[in-house]
Amino acid sequence: MKNLLKLSCCLCLMFSSLGLAARSVSYHFVGVDTAITPVIRQQLGKQQKKLYYPLSVARFYRLLGYKLAWIAPDTVKMHAGDAMILLDCVNQYGLNHTAYHPEKLTYTQLELLTNHHTQISSLQKVQFDMWLTDALIIFINNLHYGRFNPDYSAEKIDAGIGDFDAALVLKAALLSQDFTKAITDVQPQSKAYRDFRHQLYLQTGLFVGDCYEFPEAGIRLMAINMERLRWYSIRRKTQVELNIPSLTLTIHEPDSNYYLRIKADQASLAALVNGTHNHSVVSVSVQGDKIVFLLSPSPNKGKQELPVKFLGNDDNRASRTGNMVIWGRDKLIAKLFAGQTNKRKLIRQGLNITYLTCSLKDDELIKYNDLFKIDKKLENALY
Repeated sequence: MKNLLKLSCCLCLMFSSLGLAARSVSYHFVGVDTAITPVIRQQLGKQQKKLYYPLSVARFYRLLGYKLAWIAPDTVKMHAGDAMILLDCVNQYGLNHTAYHPEKLTYTQLELLTNHHTQISSLQKVQFDMWLTDALIIFINNLHYGRFNPDYSAEKIDAGIGDFDAALVLKAALLSQDFTKAITDVQPQSKAYRDFRHQLYLQTGLFVGDCYEFPEAGIRLMAINMERLRWYSIRRKTQVELNIPSLTLTIHEPDSNYYLRIKADQASLAALVNGTHNHSVVSVSVQGDKIVFLLSPSPNKGKQELPVKFLGNDDNRASRTGNMVIWGRDKLIAKLFAGQTNKRKLIRQGLNITYLTCSLKDDELIKYNDLFKIDKKLENALY
């Protein structure tokens, strides 16, 4: 059974990469069934505490006019099969299959509901349909926000945040020419995330069972960092990014990235990590001939200087008067504040703090020091 699941995942990804998923036959909504509509309304109330995203599920069925989304006679094209295969393949996205109602969503049950549609009760159809909807909404939100986003709880996401709504994404996917792509497009688009995603596609799909298989620990490490990249992708975009484990400062430019090495003590890095965990905004600033970090605890409080200073020069002879050192200070100032002539004026640039403990270079997994020993906690949560 496990090998069959892996095979289905591999085939799912192969078809997806070829752009063949859900293209051959157009999707048709099931017509209004006067017996089904009241059952859907009833079950939305009755199952509210068991659904992971009850408000989103209710919005989805309201958008459909309280019709079944997945269950219909086998003569009607629906996306239930595509949806089930997609959920079987969640490990390809660094996620865990157990989070998507696997005990309620079986192929045996789906076959029974479609091949013997007229003989099955409205309640059975609605319950399966609803669990599949909830599972897909979980998957969409997990791909977009991450499963354990510290800033966005399931309750907050379910209530509706900004212009992203998994119910709307799922409705659009039903009408799309490519069901799978319409859903998976909600993922981050950064190069780091795409590299991890491609490697998981290879290691848990194409290369399963052969000599190229990654150790399980490497796959989990990539999954952990994909989760963090989902958190970071919905942050306020900034030009400057500091990754704590790799001790690398990155300046994002239109066509490339510029990297600078840093050196810091544990207390300095802890101040930055704690600041971001407490929802503070960190910025890098020029004060005279120094580069410092500033912390903004909230919009109602003034900036306060963190106990972190960037001091140094281009020839690697860095000053030890501070507790954090950057090599290439002058280059950093030139790139960040090009066109600024008055360097004595306080100039700020937003700074994103990240905690990525690995990267991929030429398909080789590069591991960084988990300075604050937090990988294991996230791994345990994911798996």
